[in-house]
Amino acid sequence: MKTWKLNVIVVALLLPILSAVVLAQTQAGMNKAACDEYTKTDAELNTIYRQVLRERQADAGFTRKMRAAQRAWIAFRDAHLAALYPAADTRREYGSVYPTCRCAALAETTRKRTEELRRWTKAAAEGDVCAGSTRAGADDNASSGMPEYERADSIFRKRWTLTQMGERSLRSDEPYLEFNIKQGRFSGSTGCNRISGGYRVDGSSLRITPVAVTRRACPGGDAGQIEASFLKALETTTRFQIQNDIVRLYATDSPILIFKAEAKASVAEASDVTETASVTGTVTYRQRVALTPGAVVEVKLLDVSRADAPSVTIAEQVIKPAGRQVPIEFELRYDPRRIEQNRRYAVRARILEGVKLRFTSTQVYPVITGGNPNAVEVIVSPVR
Repeated sequence: MKTWKLNVIVVALLLPILSAVVLAQTQAGMNKAACDEYTKTDAELNTIYRQVLRERQADAGFTRKMRAAQRAWIAFRDAHLAALYPAADTRREYGSVYPTCRCAALAETTRKRTEELRRWTKAAAEGDVCAGSTRAGADDNASSGMPEYERADSIFRKRWTLTQMGERSLRSDEPYLEFNIKQGRFSGSTGCNRISGGYRVDGSSLRITPVAVTRRACPGGDAGQIEASFLKALETTTRFQIQNDIVRLYATDSPILIFKAEAKASVAEASDVTETASVTGTVTYRQRVALTPGAVVEVKLLDVSRADAPSVTIAEQVIKPAGRQVPIEFELRYDPRRIEQNRRYAVRARILEGVKLRFTSTQVYPVITGGNPNAVEVIVSPVR
């Protein structure tokens, strides 16, 4: 009899403890399940977000604003959670269920944001006048005069032949441009010299960065005039328009350059465009004098390995500051296959006014190999 009573007493004492243990195990499982669900929801959000940026990568204005919107949403998400559970000691105030509640709230907010982002991955309903940037489809873009960003990859990887410059029609297939979306670079020809440079797209606006030009002399006829006009037009371009296989570049209300698409570049050509590297930096001087409007800055990447032989030019950029003053930025793009690690490379620069040499670098600025950087400040000195 005494043994039975003792067992009852022991069970009565242990029951609250056992219940607490079971409850703790159950709550821990609930916490884990809720937070695992939030982790999956967050991963889905990131997948959709990256998809939107990838599909609209040609539109720098959109991607910049979308990133800003996403940062603002993250701030809202965190502020919303803090307002929902404002206590400083959440465990004490809301108990062991707080992790479940927290993860459930985060998952709900994240799912709503994911659905918002999905709008940019689907075509807007026909006739939706408030679709804004979620509108998709070539017809909408063509009718609005805006670039077809959904087709940007295929459009910009074509070769664009210059067919008209101002009021003048061109029949030669020599002047052309090719754009590389991933690198934000373009290359091409003026008809007698190779050109390259960078570009920035923001909505329908287009800015061409300083153009690098080779120094080959143009043949007789009007090739030199065409080159000069072509380069000037590129530098003054402010916006563009794509319709079918025609690209129009504008500086005012009328197109200054019109291009027609050719067949897609060959695999070899595409490889030549993408397999590049660069040396960047600035050219400056210490004297307190201004560059004249006609000044030209020449920057070269040279192989200076052999002291008993002339330097070999690997890359060259000719910059027309057009009123800009030092420091002048440069970017020398080169083929990495031409670089050998046991050789020495350096950057040299000079500034000319017409045919007269005004400034030149007087020391060696080593780059690329031997632990040297790919960015350098070149200081030029006046020529006496």
